[in-house]
Amino acid sequence: MRSNQNYLNKNLDRNVKDLLVKSLKFFSGKHPKHAVDMGCGLGIESAYLAALPNWSVLAIDSDAELLALAEKKTPANERVTFLKSSFETMTSLPACDLLYSYHSLHFIDREHYERLWNLILTSIKPGGVIVISVFGPEDSMVTKKHAIGISEQELRNKLINFKIEHFEKIRKKFQETTNYFEVIGIKKE
Repeated sequence: MRSNQNYLNKNLDRNVKDLLVKSLKFFSGKHPKHAVDMGCGLGIESAYLAALPNWSVLAIDSDAELLALAEKKTPANERVTFLKSSFETMTSLPACDLLYSYHSLHFIDREHYERLWNLILTSIKPGGVIVISVFGPEDSMVTKKHAIGISEQELRNKLINFKIEHFEKIRKKFQETTNYFEVIGIKKE
């Protein structure tokens, strides 16, 4: 469970991730917009998006405690829906203009990993944006066997139908991780 005290201490008062903010420039003039926040945790990015004009958000997390905290922190807003679901049991995702997931997609049993990626890639509408961070194979969470890592080439292959606007391999300590990728891509029409 991510809802341990360590996770809460590191995330309770943090700002919206810059990667998400950076991705919004690809939406100027497009209305309405629907986002899916996979592994929303405390719902910081979900609340941010829902506060913007014309956005609706489906915020998904497997941790009921985190979802309850996210709902408490999010102003009453019919444009944000919280859903408790694990990536392993997920069978569908709604069509979306933006799919956001930061340090979440790799916390899944390996047997469900490819199916999850297929759901993600098919849910994004043509012209839609994927905004993700995923662990590289040498990340400390992967080497400790807590998560799945993906090589740069594997990640680029998965995103073959996307125009990559931002791709960064990060090799610095972020909370417990040390080797991950941040990506913004636009699905080709």
